[in-house]
Amino acid sequence: MQINIKTSPVPKRLVIRNKVAIVTHLPDHFADPLSIEVNSTPLHDTIHPTKGDTITAYPSIMRQMARVQSAAAYGWTVRPFMLWVNRRFDGDPLGSKFGEAGVDRYPKAECITGYGNFVEIINTVGDYYQINATKNTIDWDQFDARFNWFNYPHLWVKQSARNKATPPKIFNVGSGYDAYFPLLQAKAGLWIFKKDVEVLPPSPDGGYVLQGMSVYTAGMKPLRLARKPGELIYPRNDWKMRTRGVVPAK
Repeated sequence: MQINIKTSPVPKRLVIRNKVAIVTHLPDHFADPLSIEVNSTPLHDTIHPTKGDTITAYPSIMRQMARVQSAAAYGWTVRPFMLWVNRRFDGDPLGSKFGEAGVDRYPKAECITGYGNFVEIINTVGDYYQINATKNTIDWDQFDARFNWFNYPHLWVKQSARNKATPPKIFNVGSGYDAYFPLLQAKAGLWIFKKDVEVLPPSPDGGYVLQGMSVYTAGMKPLRLARKPGELIYPRNDWKMRTRGVVPAK
């Protein structure tokens, strides 16, 4: 997937004609001894139940991430052992330097998404959906800040955490950060288990426009309105999702 939004202006409405789903998976155990734990859903870079390999996040990817969120949210996202990166890398917030033991030259991102995020389904293979993602090897400096979670929530992951309640309450990570990382593809494709998502009901006009956590038809008729934290409105009686999703950005 390549989106050039500097040379080709972002359309007013990015209409998705494929099926769209929302991630429903929450880990079946609570590993963190604290009362709140970050949410992680494994993705697969081959048709195999094992989580995909780590993905190298080259410098242009990191620059794009810094463009589309606050400095505090970016710092939380790229800090090793929080969620997205679980290895130290050169220049990380821990002060690691390449050449030291166990320090990578570039960040090695986990092959994951998280509960409550949208994905675009581009193919079906057995127990898996193949999903759209952006290649990690392209030049991300071609993008500007419009290539972000709000405009392309099916190509970015908004991070979240949960508590031990049943059902759990969903929170932003860190000190309430609206924090994001891109949905990256390093190999031939990217897949998610069918069981880990809820497929959205069909759009009345055959297409979706996603804006953050809100869903519209191709003709911009609202299907789901979640424009700020705490808001969740379904304007139609015949269209509704079971999964609440991540906290809308402030």
